[in-house]
Amino acid sequence: MATAAFNDGKDANTNGDLYISNTVLFAIVLFFCGIYTRWDSIKIRTGILIITLVVFSFALYSLISPVESRIYLKSSVFLKSEPVFQDSCLFYLP
Repeated sequence: MATAAFNDGKDANTNGDLYISNTVLFAIVLFFCGIYTRWDSIKIRTGILIITLVVFSFALYSLISPVESRIYLKSSVFLKSEPVFQDSCLFYLP
């Protein structure tokens, strides 16, 4: 029962972290959109536009796709480790 509650908490924590990372990514997109108009050079504007589109595409993919299918999460150490309860302390074993 404690393990199930812990896993539910871990899933909720992952979900919250992903929402925060999406917020940061969309803020980066807004920042690049803001500085895009400050440059006169077409080459710099094109570079900023490409970076903005890549970050926006990744943020949109991260927002739309389900948590289980995200490739960048599958290599995470925390998702591979299992909780171990010992003397009312929590340890992670890789």
